[in-house]
Amino acid sequence: MERKKQGMIVIACLLTTATALADVAYETQEFGGTGGQEYESECASGFAKGLSLRAATYIDRIGLRCVDPRSGNVVSNNTRFGGTGGDAYTTTCKTGYVLKGLQGRSATLVDRLNLVCVEEATVSAANDTRSERLDYNYSSFGGDGGQYFSVRCGGGDAAVGIHGSAATYVDRVGLWCKDTGN
Repeated sequence: MERKKQGMIVIACLLTTATALADVAYETQEFGGTGGQEYESECASGFAKGLSLRAATYIDRIGLRCVDPRSGNVVSNNTRFGGTGGDAYTTTCKTGYVLKGLQGRSATLVDRLNLVCVEEATVSAANDTRSERLDYNYSSFGGDGGQYFSVRCGGGDAAVGIHGSAATYVDRVGLWCKDTGN
C-alpha cells in the first residue's frame, strides 16, 4: 500500500512539473552581430502581435506589440530598444493571427525585418507545423545588406516576446516563444 501511495505522489509531481513547464517561455536563436546592450521584452499576458520599429538602412529601434487576452486589442509595450534614427513604423499581424516568427537580413547589425504570423486557431499540437496557417504577407522594413535569416517558434507555439542586443541600431534579434495551449 505504501509503495502504491509513493507511486501516485511521483505521478502527481510529474504532471504538475509538465504543466508548469508548458507555461515557460523559451528563446530562439538570435541573428545579427555581437555589439550593443542586451535587451528582452515579453508580453505581460497573451501573445505578441507585431513590432514597433524605426528603420532606414538598418533596424534602428525595435519594440513589441502584444495582444490583450481579455479584450483582444493590440497593446504596445512602451519599452523600445535601439537608436532614434530612421522612420517610425508599426507592423501588426492581421486579426485572428499572432506572431510566429521573423524573417530578415543581418550581418553585424539587423538590416531588415518582416513578420511571419500564424492563424491562432490553426496553431497545432507540439512538433506539428504542417496544419498551421502561416501568413508571410507583411511589409519588410530596413535595408538590403547582410544575409537572409528566418526564425520561428516551434509547433504549437507562438511568440510572446523579443530578445537580443541594441545600441544606436538593433545589433541582434530573436524571439521568446510559448505553447499556445491549443
